[in-house]
Parts: sequence; C-alpha cells; structure tokens
Amino acid sequence: MTGYRIEKRRFRVTVNTMSGESLKGEIFLNTSAVGHPGPETPFDVFNSGDPFFPLLLENGETRILALSRLADVSWPVEEFSDSERAAFARSVSLEVRMINGTTHTGTMLIEAPVRHSRIIDFLNFHSDRFLTISSDGRCISINREMVESVRPRD
Repeated sequence: MTGYRIEKRRFRVTVNTMSGESLKGEIFLNTSAVGHPGPETPFDVFNSGDPFFPLLLENGETRILALSRLADVSWPVEEFSDSERAAFARSVSLEVRMINGTTHTGTMLIEAPVRHSRIIDFLNFHSDRFLTISSDGRCISINREMVESVRPRD
C-alpha cells in the first residue's frame, strides 16, 4: 500500500450474537457520514448495506462479524445518542421481547406522519435492520430479525 489511509475513530460497544456470545470492543467510525452531515454514527454502521463489520476486541484481536447474526449492540447514551432525531420524533416507552428470551425495556424514537403514528405503523414501515431504544443510560440497537414481540408501556 502506498500510504493511503482513511481516518476513523474508535467507538466502544458491547455486541451480543445470536449464538449467545457477548463481546466488548471497538467499532470504527468514519469522520464523515455518507447519508447525512457530520460524522458516521453507530446507527449508520449497523443499518448499512454492508453484511460484515470489524470489531476490535479488548484483547487486541479483530473479529469480523456478520450484522445479520447479531442479536443486539449497546453503548452508553452519553457516548452517542440520536439527539438530532429526538428534536422531531415522538418518544414511546416499549418492552421488546427477543426470540432468545431477552427482554429490553426503554424508549424508542418514532418518526411517522400523524396519520401513521401508531407503533405498529412505525415497525411495519421502518426499513432499518436495527431498532434502537434507550434504557438505563444505554442505547441498545436490536436486530429486528430477533424481535418476537413489542409491547407498548404507556
């Protein structure tokens, strides 16, 4: 290689796989995003069209993970939140039960036109691979293929 380098920043996450493995490490975020102004976010990585991403584990090993095989990914809210969406989205309290038996409770931001503002409308028309809720100071991105049921808590 001739010295070309794409600058990235490291971002700490906890990844839970469908097989039950829990991994702590860092993902790599670009300094600029493709679909919006500003830097790339964890939401961009997990909802990208790419099937794989690298995770630098705490022991220094790099593992290449399949996004489709993740159950969920979490990180501290203060590290990266969806505050830009919060300005124009509605917040709803939910319980999300996953097929592996895990239940997450928290709030999710819903962006939907008034005539389609029900939770079911958002879930059916939302095309991202991961749904994100905030709970106990953490953002949790949940693979929608792992969702068994969603229950409103309001």
